Amino acid sequence: MKFDLPQLAVQGSPKAMGQQQGEHWREAIQKFVDVRWQALQTYLSDRQTLLPDWVSITQACMSLHRDWHEDGLSEHEGIAEGALIDPVKLYLTTNMTDIRDIFVLGTDPQEEGCTSILLPGAKTKSKVPIVGQTWDLNPPDIEFVAAIHRSPTHGLKSWTVSCVGCLSLVGINEKGVCVGTTNIKTEGSKAGIGYLGLLHKLLQMKSSRQAGHLINQAPRSGAHVYWVADAHDQFEFETSPNRVVVRSAENELVCHTNHCLDAVHQSIQGEVASESSQKRVKRMEDVFADGRYSAHDVKLAFSNRDDGIFSVNRYAEDEQGTATNSVMIAEPHAKRAFMCRGPADRGQWYIADFETTSLKPYEWTPSD
Repeated sequence: MKFDLPQLAVQGSPKAMGQQQGEHWREAIQKFVDVRWQALQTYLSDRQTLLPDWVSITQACMSLHRDWHEDGLSEHEGIAEGALIDPVKLYLTTNMTDIRDIFVLGTDPQEEGCTSILLPGAKTKSKVPIVGQTWDLNPPDIEFVAAIHRSPTHGLKSWTVSCVGCLSLVGINEKGVCVGTTNIKTEGSKAGIGYLGLLHKLLQMKSSRQAGHLINQAPRSGAHVYWVADAHDQFEFETSPNRVVVRSAENELVCHTNHCLDAVHQSIQGEVASESSQKRVKRMEDVFADGRYSAHDVKLAFSNRDDGIFSVNRYAEDEQGTATNSVMIAEPHAKRAFMCRGPADRGQWYIADFETTSLKPYEWTPSD
């Protein structure tokens, strides 16, 4: 039995699209917020930290978000309204990985996941770029993973995979701009734009260069690695709240997991690199060291279990506190993406393009 991927098509104004999502998944969103809230309590308790004045901190983030991207905040408020959830609590729980870093940074290795890859045309069989990532986080979150097709009244259509109640996490827009993120931690987290809101606005950009400019100027709340790609350019941005390091995948593989690679960021890294993070990035570098590859090869790499509990492909039964909740592999030149819920070898794959507002089931073949 494979994990299926629920889907929803929304349209209209930002507020209307949010309301449609909130109403459609009302009970699931309420449950998701409860699960995330408990996860936050556990995270703080493990670090012997009490929850501070989260309301005022989150409200400050939302105020900055409204000024920076009113459409994004309006959609968030629409979701909260449709789901009958306090918008402040929804913002905190959906952007938990950013806002919690304002509260506390630990010293133990972080076990959180995500493995991303940018393959330039010079390293693919099709001679055009292939990009993607696993999205790994709390194992219970897999219950809430879903795909959304957005058709805004004004703006670009997009496909995203995220959790119900959230803005965008990984996705592609009708111009072929693809985005994603892996989590890192550094000192300096502050009230600012949460990562979901930043990714959401990136999907309204018409090129990866335009998206990159947006990442540089955004008042970011916490540290993240963002990647953006279109048919012409593929970039990775290793960011802390006040600094950005850019890597181009013009000719060489670029991949990332969950520790800082930049020396300055390493000096302010909030938690030391875990064995999992180190082994996952090495596995990807080794697999794609020489030759030319296809989207199917990327899918196989994301399915890899050769390193056991330290593998790119992470199972809930590994009991590492993190599991692969979804995977996306995209071909920007074709304006399409392959998506699944759960690990790459356990999910039902779908293809997302802009011919329709529905996902189409997809079965991989070695020639893909």
